[in-house]
Order: sequence, then structure tokens, then C-alpha cells
Amino acid sequence: MEEYCPDDEVEKLESEFWNHKMVGSDINGYTARFHELARLVPHMVTPESQRVNRYIRSLAPKIKAHRSNDQNRNRGRDDRNKRQRTGSNFAMTTPDQGQGQRQYAGQHP
Repeated sequence: MEEYCPDDEVEKLESEFWNHKMVGSDINGYTARFHELARLVPHMVTPESQRVNRYIRSLAPKIKAHRSNDQNRNRGRDDRNKRQRTGSNFAMTTPDQGQGQRQYAGQHP
């Protein structure tokens, strides 16, 4: 990149990447541009965790709020013991005999 792109262009790309925000509800366009900028200035997003944090930080507020609500639902609980917390619920209904269903008329009970 340094061989083909002048320093001022690299600085512009870095600035655009740092200030990249989602406009409206075009998440596909935002994601495509984010990945393109991440390839052009990889030194700004080298580790996976940094890339994910940067992506989340610049999401639209509505989507960001939805994401934080998902985290609040868990409330920090550990899901390793999930099987112990689950139970079985059963519901059973019996049909009325006079609603077009025939009774068993076989020889064996």
C-alpha cells in the first residue's frame, strides 16, 4: 500500500475509516465499505476483537440499542447450566365426543 498510495491519501483513508458511520438503514452498504476500508488500512483493525468493536461502535443508534437489549436479557448469566434450569411443560386437550369424531368400535378394548 505504501508503494502505490501517497501518505496524504493513506491519512484520508484512515480518517474515513475512523469516522465511518452508518447512514439510514443501509447496513449492506455500510458493511461493504467497512470491509473495503479495513482491507485498505489493515493496521487500524488488525485483531478480530478490535475490528468487531470498531464495527459495533459505528452502527446506527437504533441497531446499537437493539444489540444492547439482547445483552441485557442475558444479564450476565452463565449458560453452562442451562439444562438444569429448563423444565418440561405439557398441555393436553381431549376432544368432545359429539364433534364428528367416532368412538373406537373395535373388538379389543
